[in-house]
Amino acid sequence: MATWCELRLRLQQSETIDKFAQEKLRKEKEYWKSVIFRIIAIVKYLAIHNLALRGKKDKLYENSNGNFLGLIEMLAEFGPLMKEHVERINSGKVHHHYLTHDIQNDHQEQMSLISRCVDGSSNSFEVCEVFIEFLQFNDLSGQGLFKVLENVLNTYDLDIDDVTGQGYDNGSNMKATQWESRVECIKAIRFQILDIREALLEVAQVDNDNMIKSEAKSLAKNELGSFEFLLATVIWYEILHVVNLVSKQLQSIDMLIDVAISEIKGLISFLKKYRENGFSGAMNIAKDIANKIGIDPVFPQTRIIRRKRHFDKINGEETLLSPEETFRIQYFLYIVDKAIASLEKRFEHFELYENVFGFLFNSDKLISMDDNELQSCCIHFEDALKNGESSDINGSDLFVELKLVRELLPKQKWEQ
Repeated sequence: MATWCELRLRLQQSETIDKFAQEKLRKEKEYWKSVIFRIIAIVKYLAIHNLALRGKKDKLYENSNGNFLGLIEMLAEFGPLMKEHVERINSGKVHHHYLTHDIQNDHQEQMSLISRCVDGSSNSFEVCEVFIEFLQFNDLSGQGLFKVLENVLNTYDLDIDDVTGQGYDNGSNMKATQWESRVECIKAIRFQILDIREALLEVAQVDNDNMIKSEAKSLAKNELGSFEFLLATVIWYEILHVVNLVSKQLQSIDMLIDVAISEIKGLISFLKKYRENGFSGAMNIAKDIANKIGIDPVFPQTRIIRRKRHFDKINGEETLLSPEETFRIQYFLYIVDKAIASLEKRFEHFELYENVFGFLFNSDKLISMDDNELQSCCIHFEDALKNGESSDINGSDLFVELKLVRELLPKQKWEQ
Protein backbone atom coordinates (compact mmCIF):
# COMPACT_ATOMS: atom_id res chain seq x y z
CA MET A 1 0.00 0.00 0.00
CA ALA A 2 2.81 2.37 0.84
CA THR A 3 4.49 1.62 -2.50
CA TRP A 4 1.27 2.24 -4.38
CA CYS A 5 0.62 5.53 -2.58
CA GLU A 6 4.16 6.64 -3.30
CA LEU A 7 3.73 5.82 -7.01
CA ARG A 8 0.43 7.71 -7.16
CA LEU A 9 2.06 10.74 -5.57
CA ARG A 10 4.95 10.66 -8.03
CA LEU A 11 2.54 10.27 -10.97
CA GLN A 12 0.60 13.34 -9.85
CA GLN A 13 3.82 15.32 -9.53
CA SER A 14 5.30 13.96 -12.79
CA GLU A 15 8.33 12.58 -11.02
CA THR A 16 8.28 9.01 -12.38
CA ILE A 17 11.13 7.55 -14.39
CA ASP A 18 9.18 7.97 -17.67
CA LYS A 19 8.18 11.58 -17.06
CA PHE A 20 10.17 12.74 -20.08
CA ALA A 21 8.42 10.18 -22.28
CA GLN A 22 5.05 11.22 -20.88
CA GLU A 23 5.82 14.87 -21.54
CA LYS A 24 6.89 14.06 -25.10
CA LEU A 25 3.69 12.08 -25.62
CA ARG A 26 1.62 14.98 -24.30
CA LYS A 27 3.33 17.44 -26.65
CA GLU A 28 2.85 15.07 -29.60
CA LYS A 29 -0.85 14.78 -28.83
CA GLU A 30 -1.18 18.55 -28.70
CA TYR A 31 0.77 18.82 -31.95
CA TRP A 32 -1.60 16.49 -33.82
CA LYS A 33 -4.66 18.15 -32.33
CA SER A 34 -3.45 21.50 -33.63
CA VAL A 35 -2.63 20.08 -37.08
CA ILE A 36 -6.02 18.40 -37.45
CA PHE A 37 -7.75 21.57 -36.20
CA ARG A 38 -6.14 23.55 -39.05
CA ILE A 39 -6.91 20.86 -41.63
CA ILE A 40 -10.58 20.83 -40.60
CA ALA A 41 -10.66 24.64 -40.78
CA ILE A 42 -9.35 24.50 -44.38
CA VAL A 43 -11.91 21.86 -45.37
CA LYS A 44 -14.73 23.91 -43.82
CA TYR A 45 -13.58 27.03 -45.68
CA LEU A 46 -13.50 25.25 -49.04
CA ALA A 47 -16.87 23.61 -48.41
CA ILE A 48 -18.54 26.89 -47.40
CA HIS A 49 -17.27 28.60 -50.55
CA ASN A 50 -18.16 25.59 -52.73
CA LEU A 51 -14.56 25.07 -53.86
CA ALA A 52 -12.97 21.79 -54.94
CA LEU A 53 -10.40 20.29 -52.57
CA ARG A 54 -8.25 18.24 -54.88
CA GLY A 55 -6.47 19.08 -58.11
CA LYS A 56 -4.73 17.05 -60.77
CA LYS A 57 -1.68 16.39 -58.54
CA ASP A 58 -1.62 14.93 -55.04
CA LYS A 59 1.69 16.22 -53.65
CA LEU A 60 2.79 19.39 -51.92
CA TYR A 61 4.52 22.12 -53.92
CA GLU A 62 3.48 20.75 -57.31
CA ASN A 63 1.57 22.70 -59.89
CA SER A 64 -2.17 21.98 -60.09
CA ASN A 65 -2.27 20.21 -56.71
CA GLY A 66 -5.57 21.84 -55.77
CA ASN A 67 -6.97 24.31 -53.26
CA PHE A 68 -6.54 22.12 -50.18
CA LEU A 69 -2.81 21.51 -50.55
CA GLY A 70 -2.35 25.09 -51.71
CA LEU A 71 -3.78 26.40 -48.44
CA ILE A 72 -1.59 23.97 -46.49
CA GLU A 73 1.43 25.45 -48.28
CA MET A 74 0.26 28.98 -47.44
CA LEU A 75 -0.15 28.19 -43.73
CA ALA A 76 3.33 26.66 -43.71
CA GLU A 77 4.75 30.00 -44.83
CA PHE A 78 3.24 31.95 -41.93
CA GLY A 79 2.92 29.44 -39.08
CA PRO A 80 5.63 27.35 -37.40
CA LEU A 81 3.27 24.47 -36.67
CA MET A 82 2.29 23.73 -40.29
CA LYS A 83 5.83 24.49 -41.41
CA GLU A 84 7.06 21.73 -39.09
CA HIS A 85 4.33 19.41 -40.34
CA VAL A 86 5.29 19.97 -43.98
CA GLU A 87 8.97 19.44 -43.14
CA ARG A 88 8.12 16.15 -41.42
CA ILE A 89 6.26 15.02 -44.56
CA ASN A 90 9.02 16.04 -46.98
CA SER A 91 11.73 14.41 -44.86
CA GLY A 92 9.81 11.15 -44.59
CA LYS A 93 9.47 11.31 -40.78
CA VAL A 94 5.71 10.80 -41.01
CA HIS A 95 3.68 8.77 -43.49
CA HIS A 96 0.19 9.34 -42.04
CA HIS A 97 -0.15 13.10 -42.37
CA TYR A 98 -3.89 13.49 -43.16
CA LEU A 99 -3.30 15.38 -46.41
CA THR A 100 -3.95 12.70 -49.06
CA HIS A 101 -7.25 11.89 -50.72
CA ASP A 102 -7.34 8.52 -48.93
CA ILE A 103 -8.09 10.07 -45.54
CA GLN A 104 -10.38 12.66 -47.11
CA ASN A 105 -12.45 9.88 -48.69
CA ASP A 106 -12.58 7.83 -45.48
CA HIS A 107 -16.11 8.90 -44.63
CA GLN A 108 -19.71 8.27 -45.54
CA GLU A 109 -20.67 9.27 -49.07
CA GLN A 110 -22.88 12.33 -48.77
CA MET A 111 -24.53 14.90 -50.99
CA SER A 112 -26.09 18.22 -50.05
CA LEU A 113 -29.68 18.79 -51.12
CA ILE A 114 -30.40 22.39 -52.11
CA SER A 115 -33.73 23.59 -53.47
CA ARG A 116 -33.71 26.40 -56.02
CA CYS A 117 -37.13 27.96 -56.24
CA VAL A 118 -39.03 31.15 -57.06
CA ASP A 119 -40.28 33.19 -54.12
CA GLY A 120 -43.48 34.93 -55.10
CA SER A 121 -44.65 35.94 -51.62
CA SER A 122 -43.87 39.62 -52.22
CA ASN A 123 -44.77 41.94 -55.07
CA SER A 124 -41.66 40.92 -57.01
CA PHE A 125 -40.51 37.41 -57.84
CA GLU A 126 -37.10 36.30 -56.59
CA VAL A 127 -35.06 33.19 -57.35
CA CYS A 128 -33.52 31.79 -54.16
CA GLU A 129 -31.67 28.69 -52.97
CA VAL A 130 -32.45 26.93 -49.70
CA PHE A 131 -30.30 24.23 -48.09
CA ILE A 132 -32.48 21.30 -47.02
CA GLU A 133 -30.20 18.58 -45.63
CA PHE A 134 -27.25 16.26 -46.25
CA LEU A 135 -28.11 12.95 -47.90
CA GLN A 136 -26.17 9.75 -47.22
CA PHE A 137 -25.63 7.18 -49.97
CA ASN A 138 -24.70 3.53 -49.99
CA ASP A 139 -25.40 2.97 -53.69
CA LEU A 140 -23.55 5.49 -55.89
CA SER A 141 -25.09 4.38 -59.18
CA GLY A 142 -27.44 6.69 -61.00
CA GLN A 143 -30.37 4.55 -59.89
CA GLY A 144 -29.20 4.63 -56.27
CA LEU A 145 -28.83 8.41 -56.27
CA PHE A 146 -32.27 8.83 -57.82
CA LYS A 147 -33.95 6.59 -55.25
CA VAL A 148 -32.54 8.56 -52.31
CA LEU A 149 -33.49 11.85 -53.95
CA GLU A 150 -36.99 10.61 -54.77
CA ASN A 151 -37.55 9.47 -51.17
CA VAL A 152 -36.44 12.75 -49.62
CA LEU A 153 -38.59 14.76 -52.06
CA ASN A 154 -41.59 12.70 -50.99
CA THR A 155 -40.69 13.33 -47.35
CA TYR A 156 -40.87 17.08 -47.91
CA ASP A 157 -44.02 16.74 -50.03
CA LEU A 158 -42.25 18.04 -53.15
CA ASP A 159 -43.61 16.82 -56.48
CA ILE A 160 -40.85 15.36 -58.66
CA ASP A 161 -42.93 16.20 -61.73
CA ASP A 162 -42.17 19.86 -61.04
CA VAL A 163 -38.48 19.32 -61.77
CA THR A 164 -37.69 21.27 -64.94
CA GLY A 165 -34.03 20.39 -65.54
CA GLN A 166 -31.35 17.82 -64.89
CA GLY A 167 -27.59 18.32 -64.61
CA TYR A 168 -24.80 15.77 -64.73
CA ASP A 169 -21.77 18.03 -64.24
CA ASN A 170 -18.78 15.97 -63.09
CA GLY A 171 -21.04 12.98 -62.48
CA SER A 172 -18.54 10.20 -61.95
CA ASN A 173 -21.27 7.55 -62.03
CA MET A 174 -22.45 8.56 -65.52
CA LYS A 175 -21.34 6.44 -68.52
CA ALA A 176 -18.77 7.69 -71.00
CA THR A 177 -17.34 10.39 -68.87
CA GLN A 178 -13.94 9.22 -67.70
CA TRP A 179 -12.33 7.42 -70.61
CA GLU A 180 -9.67 10.08 -71.05
CA SER A 181 -8.34 9.72 -67.50
CA ARG A 182 -8.25 5.94 -67.90
CA VAL A 183 -6.40 5.93 -71.18
CA GLU A 184 -3.89 8.50 -69.89
CA CYS A 185 -3.03 6.19 -66.98
CA ILE A 186 -2.46 3.27 -69.35
CA LYS A 187 -0.60 5.46 -71.84
CA ALA A 188 2.07 6.37 -69.27
CA ILE A 189 2.90 2.70 -68.70
CA ARG A 190 2.54 1.77 -72.37
CA PHE A 191 5.11 4.30 -73.58
CA GLN A 192 7.23 4.97 -70.49
CA ILE A 193 7.57 1.59 -68.86
CA LEU A 194 11.38 1.66 -69.00
CA ASP A 195 11.56 5.01 -67.21
CA ILE A 196 9.01 3.89 -64.63
CA ARG A 197 10.93 0.69 -63.88
CA GLU A 198 14.20 2.57 -63.49
CA ALA A 199 12.53 5.06 -61.13
CA LEU A 200 11.09 2.25 -59.00
CA LEU A 201 14.46 0.48 -58.82
CA GLU A 202 16.13 3.72 -57.76
CA VAL A 203 13.52 4.18 -55.02
CA ALA A 204 14.17 0.63 -53.89
CA GLN A 205 17.85 1.51 -53.42
CA VAL A 206 17.79 4.99 -51.89
CA ASP A 207 14.56 5.27 -49.86
CA ASN A 208 14.87 5.09 -46.08
CA ASP A 209 11.58 3.29 -45.53
CA ASN A 210 11.98 -0.49 -45.81
CA MET A 211 8.33 -1.01 -46.70
CA ILE A 212 8.51 1.50 -49.55
CA LYS A 213 11.75 -0.06 -50.78
CA SER A 214 10.16 -3.51 -50.78
CA GLU A 215 7.00 -2.35 -52.60
CA ALA A 216 9.02 -0.44 -55.22
CA LYS A 217 11.25 -3.44 -55.89
CA SER A 218 8.25 -5.77 -56.12
CA LEU A 219 6.50 -3.50 -58.64
CA ALA A 220 9.61 -3.18 -60.78
CA LYS A 221 10.53 -6.87 -60.75
CA ASN A 222 7.16 -8.60 -60.66
CA GLU A 223 4.43 -6.42 -62.20
CA LEU A 224 6.44 -4.26 -64.62
CA GLY A 225 8.83 -7.12 -65.25
CA SER A 226 6.06 -9.47 -66.35
CA PHE A 227 5.39 -10.10 -70.05
CA GLU A 228 1.75 -10.82 -69.22
CA PHE A 229 1.43 -7.38 -67.61
CA LEU A 230 3.12 -5.74 -70.58
CA LEU A 231 0.80 -7.48 -73.06
CA ALA A 232 -2.24 -6.58 -70.98
CA THR A 233 -1.12 -2.94 -71.00
CA VAL A 234 -0.82 -2.95 -74.81
CA ILE A 235 -4.29 -4.51 -75.19
CA TRP A 236 -5.93 -2.08 -72.77
CA TYR A 237 -4.30 0.93 -74.43
CA GLU A 238 -5.44 -0.11 -77.92
CA ILE A 239 -9.01 -0.57 -76.70
CA LEU A 240 -9.22 2.52 -74.50
CA HIS A 241 -7.53 4.75 -77.07
CA VAL A 242 -10.22 4.07 -79.67
CA VAL A 243 -13.05 4.18 -77.12
CA ASN A 244 -11.78 7.52 -75.81
CA LEU A 245 -11.78 9.04 -79.30
CA VAL A 246 -15.40 8.05 -79.81
CA SER A 247 -16.30 9.18 -76.28
CA LYS A 248 -14.96 12.67 -77.03
CA GLN A 249 -17.02 12.79 -80.20
CA LEU A 250 -20.16 11.79 -78.31
CA GLN A 251 -19.61 14.58 -75.76
CA SER A 252 -19.15 17.36 -78.33
CA ILE A 253 -21.71 20.15 -78.08
CA ASP A 254 -22.93 19.73 -81.66
CA MET A 255 -23.33 15.95 -81.52
CA LEU A 256 -26.65 14.61 -82.81
CA ILE A 257 -28.10 11.27 -81.85
CA ASP A 258 -28.09 9.87 -85.37
CA VAL A 259 -24.39 10.71 -85.69
CA ALA A 260 -23.77 9.22 -82.24
CA ILE A 261 -25.42 5.98 -83.32
CA SER A 262 -23.15 5.85 -86.37
CA GLU A 263 -20.07 6.44 -84.17
CA ILE A 264 -21.03 3.66 -81.77
CA LYS A 265 -21.77 1.25 -84.62
CA GLY A 266 -18.30 1.97 -86.03
CA LEU A 267 -16.71 1.37 -82.61
CA ILE A 268 -18.53 -1.94 -82.18
CA SER A 269 -17.39 -2.97 -85.66
CA PHE A 270 -13.78 -2.10 -84.79
CA LEU A 271 -13.89 -4.12 -81.56
CA LYS A 272 -15.33 -7.15 -83.33
CA LYS A 273 -12.52 -7.03 -85.89
CA TYR A 274 -10.02 -6.46 -83.08
CA ARG A 275 -11.42 -9.54 -81.33
CA GLU A 276 -10.61 -11.66 -84.36
CA ASN A 277 -7.25 -10.20 -85.37
CA GLY A 278 -6.02 -7.93 -82.59
CA PHE A 279 -4.32 -10.44 -80.30
CA SER A 280 -1.50 -11.33 -82.64
CA GLY A 281 -0.79 -7.66 -83.34
CA ALA A 282 -0.75 -6.86 -79.62
CA MET A 283 1.62 -9.80 -79.08
CA ASN A 284 4.06 -8.45 -81.64
CA ILE A 285 4.02 -4.98 -80.09
CA ALA A 286 4.47 -6.39 -76.59
CA LYS A 287 7.39 -8.59 -77.70
CA ASP A 288 9.08 -5.63 -79.34
CA ILE A 289 8.76 -3.55 -76.16
CA ALA A 290 9.89 -6.48 -74.01
CA ASN A 291 13.06 -6.91 -76.05
CA LYS A 292 13.85 -3.21 -75.74
CA ILE A 293 13.54 -3.14 -71.96
CA GLY A 294 15.08 -6.52 -71.26
CA ILE A 295 12.01 -8.61 -70.40
CA ASP A 296 11.74 -12.21 -71.62
CA PRO A 297 8.74 -12.23 -74.00
CA VAL A 298 7.36 -15.50 -72.64
CA PHE A 299 4.43 -16.50 -70.49
CA PRO A 300 5.17 -18.13 -67.13
CA GLN A 301 4.38 -21.81 -66.92
CA THR A 302 1.21 -22.34 -64.94
CA ARG A 303 -1.12 -25.22 -64.21
CA ILE A 304 -2.01 -27.06 -67.42
CA ILE A 305 -5.62 -26.56 -68.44
CA ARG A 306 -7.22 -29.46 -70.25
CA ARG A 307 -10.17 -28.99 -72.58
CA LYS A 308 -12.38 -31.89 -73.58
CA ARG A 309 -12.83 -32.36 -77.28
CA HIS A 310 -16.36 -32.45 -78.64
CA PHE A 311 -18.01 -35.78 -79.38
CA ASP A 312 -17.18 -35.51 -83.06
CA LYS A 313 -13.45 -35.53 -82.31
CA ILE A 314 -11.57 -38.80 -82.49
CA ASN A 315 -11.60 -40.80 -79.23
CA GLY A 316 -12.75 -37.77 -77.25
CA GLU A 317 -9.16 -36.68 -76.65
CA GLU A 318 -8.35 -33.71 -74.44
CA THR A 319 -6.48 -30.68 -75.76
CA LEU A 320 -3.80 -28.90 -73.78
CA LEU A 321 -3.94 -25.11 -73.90
CA SER A 322 -0.65 -23.26 -73.99
CA PRO A 323 -0.11 -20.33 -71.58
CA GLU A 324 -0.44 -17.97 -74.55
CA GLU A 325 -3.76 -19.48 -75.65
CA THR A 326 -5.00 -19.50 -72.06
CA PHE A 327 -4.23 -15.78 -71.79
CA ARG A 328 -5.97 -15.10 -75.09
CA ILE A 329 -9.15 -16.92 -74.05
CA GLN A 330 -9.37 -15.99 -70.38
CA TYR A 331 -8.12 -12.39 -70.60
CA PHE A 332 -8.12 -10.93 -74.12
CA LEU A 333 -11.43 -12.34 -75.33
CA TYR A 334 -13.06 -11.72 -71.97
CA ILE A 335 -12.38 -7.96 -71.83
CA VAL A 336 -13.12 -7.41 -75.53
CA ASP A 337 -16.44 -9.24 -75.21
CA LYS A 338 -17.27 -7.17 -72.13
CA ALA A 339 -16.55 -3.96 -74.05
CA ILE A 340 -18.66 -5.08 -77.03
CA ALA A 341 -21.58 -6.08 -74.78
CA SER A 342 -21.49 -2.74 -72.97
CA LEU A 343 -21.43 -0.76 -76.23
CA GLU A 344 -24.21 -2.84 -77.78
CA LYS A 345 -26.37 -2.07 -74.76
CA ARG A 346 -25.54 1.60 -75.18
CA PHE A 347 -26.36 1.31 -78.88
CA GLU A 348 -29.81 -0.02 -77.99
CA HIS A 349 -30.37 3.02 -75.75
CA PHE A 350 -29.44 5.41 -78.54
CA GLU A 351 -31.76 3.61 -80.93
CA LEU A 352 -34.57 4.13 -78.44
CA TYR A 353 -33.72 7.84 -78.31
CA GLU A 354 -33.72 8.01 -82.10
CA ASN A 355 -37.11 6.33 -82.16
CA VAL A 356 -38.46 9.17 -80.00
CA PHE A 357 -36.53 12.22 -81.24
CA GLY A 358 -35.39 11.13 -84.69
CA PHE A 359 -38.02 13.04 -86.65
CA LEU A 360 -36.60 16.31 -85.26
CA PHE A 361 -32.97 15.70 -86.26
CA ASN A 362 -32.95 17.63 -89.53
CA SER A 363 -35.16 19.14 -92.19
CA ASP A 364 -34.75 16.19 -94.57
CA LYS A 365 -36.58 13.85 -92.21
CA LEU A 366 -39.26 16.41 -91.43
CA ILE A 367 -39.95 17.27 -95.07
CA SER A 368 -40.00 13.64 -96.17
CA MET A 369 -42.86 12.74 -93.80
CA ASP A 370 -46.50 12.82 -94.74
CA ASP A 371 -49.07 14.18 -92.31
CA ASN A 372 -50.06 10.81 -90.84
CA GLU A 373 -46.45 9.85 -90.18
CA LEU A 374 -45.62 13.23 -88.65
CA GLN A 375 -48.69 13.15 -86.41
CA SER A 376 -47.81 9.64 -85.24
CA CYS A 377 -44.28 10.79 -84.32
CA CYS A 378 -45.65 13.77 -82.37
CA ILE A 379 -48.07 11.60 -80.40
CA HIS A 380 -45.29 9.11 -79.66
CA PHE A 381 -43.09 11.99 -78.56
CA GLU A 382 -45.79 13.13 -76.12
CA ASP A 383 -46.19 9.62 -74.71
CA ALA A 384 -42.43 9.23 -74.19
CA LEU A 385 -42.29 12.40 -72.07
CA LYS A 386 -45.45 11.65 -70.12
CA ASN A 387 -45.45 10.80 -66.43
CA GLY A 388 -48.85 9.58 -65.42
CA GLU A 389 -51.33 12.05 -66.85
CA SER A 390 -48.95 15.01 -67.02
CA SER A 391 -46.68 15.83 -69.94
CA ASP A 392 -44.63 18.83 -71.05
CA ILE A 393 -45.55 18.18 -74.68
CA ASN A 394 -48.92 18.26 -76.39
CA GLY A 395 -48.58 16.01 -79.43
CA SER A 396 -51.47 17.55 -81.35
CA ASP A 397 -50.22 21.11 -80.88
CA LEU A 398 -46.69 20.06 -81.84
CA PHE A 399 -48.05 18.44 -85.01
CA VAL A 400 -49.78 21.66 -86.05
CA GLU A 401 -46.67 23.74 -85.37
CA LEU A 402 -44.35 21.36 -87.25
CA LYS A 403 -46.70 21.31 -90.25
CA LEU A 404 -46.41 25.09 -90.40
CA VAL A 405 -42.65 24.99 -89.95
CA ARG A 406 -42.35 22.37 -92.67
CA GLU A 407 -44.11 24.61 -95.16
CA LEU A 408 -41.87 27.55 -94.33
CA LEU A 409 -38.60 25.64 -94.42
CA PRO A 410 -36.24 26.12 -97.35
CA LYS A 411 -35.35 22.99 -99.21
CA GLN A 412 -31.89 22.92 -97.66
CA LYS A 413 -30.69 20.86 -94.74
CA TRP A 414 -30.81 22.28 -91.24
CA GLU A 415 -29.75 20.76 -87.95
CA GLN A 416 -31.12 20.97 -84.44
